[in-house]
Amino acid sequence: MSEQILKALMQLFAIIARPQSNRHDRRTVVEIFLKRQLNADIVQQYLKVFDEYYAIQQIKQAETSRTKKRTSASSVRVLLICTEINEELTQKQKIFVLVQLLEFVKSDIPVIEAITDQEIEFINTVSDLFKVSREELDLICDFVLKSSDLKPNSDKIVLINNKKALKFEAHRHIYSESLDGQVTVLQVQSANMFLIRYMGHSELYLN
Repeated sequence: MSEQILKALMQLFAIIARPQSNRHDRRTVVEIFLKRQLNADIVQQYLKVFDEYYAIQQIKQAETSRTKKRTSASSVRVLLICTEINEELTQKQKIFVLVQLLEFVKSDIPVIEAITDQEIEFINTVSDLFKVSREELDLICDFVLKSSDLKPNSDKIVLINNKKALKFEAHRHIYSESLDGQVTVLQVQSANMFLIRYMGHSELYLN
């Protein structure tokens, strides 16, 4: 990704963060995202960029007056950023960015019960501009936000675990006797890619 896109994404992460968010958890998600794109030295450089955007945005969002006007301005900024980077990203990169934004939003869920309407609005804006269908967005949201208790009611989801019988119906289920935990696989058909999440304590190797 170019320097322009990465800076835009750092600003996008900062805008989406709510005032009461846990900065450490949010920063960890951004760091993981950057480590998949850059070497260690440059990661720290862009983390500083995120910190600067985050500090500015938190001050703006903490103000109690003109809340609706401020939310509208943030929505416009999200729209402009996504329009700016849209043509330079492949569809796989767009899906990856969308997943990371959801991970970013999810990082506060242990403290705050659910994502806010404003965060949902931002995610919907991003997905619309990235040409992600609402059906696929719903699947990705469930995969990221409900990973521990996801009910796989779609043929795009494969569940792998050591349970011969499930408490709910699954379109695709693979029994693996030796697996400690559960692997969930989501097919993102529009980008010809698979998202994989493992919940357990063993080390898994992707062959």
